[in-house]
Amino acid sequence: MKVEDFLEHYSHAIAAFGICAVIVTFPDRTPMSALLGGGLMALNYYFSHRFLHLFPGPLNFHLNLHHEKAGLPRWLELTLECILEFVYFMFFPLLFQTLFNDWIIPFSVILLLSMTYTSYHIYNYSILGSKDHSRHHMNPEVNFSPNFLDHLFSTNFDEEHEDLNPGIVNVIACTLIVLYLKRWVGWTDAQNLATK
Repeated sequence: MKVEDFLEHYSHAIAAFGICAVIVTFPDRTPMSALLGGGLMALNYYFSHRFLHLFPGPLNFHLNLHHEKAGLPRWLELTLECILEFVYFMFFPLLFQTLFNDWIIPFSVILLLSMTYTSYHIYNYSILGSKDHSRHHMNPEVNFSPNFLDHLFSTNFDEEHEDLNPGIVNVIACTLIVLYLKRWVGWTDAQNLATK
């Protein structure tokens, strides 16, 4: 992917994600730590989504609820998918960091980007509809998202770039929720979850 394509199509949305990641970790972590965590979470989303397409079976909620539709009422399908997707995209970062007791990705960033990606997938893709996402349903080998990673790893449907700017609304709303939860629950990103 060319640098000018990246800047033209993704820079505003990625800047908003980065600023919000810094805001939710301030003053406990450095901006670089928040930005690194955000980048790792984008990779987690992309590769976790690809992983979901590797194994079939009744326990694969993504294929059964999202791709096959499971015959459930739409509201129940989306509610279950929202809960399961949110937990799933937090699972690997929480598991590995707990096992190694090394919190490279601040918990607030894990929560923020898991909420943002889940809300974008459920609302922007599934409720509002998206040409880019519908192509993933036509061919589950492409458009795993985020779109800039599809272009980087050659899993994009074509050379067209998705407009990620609508996700700015999602990340701002999720930032407000994370900040409220941090104040209500009282965690800080200066410490590991195991010590809180």
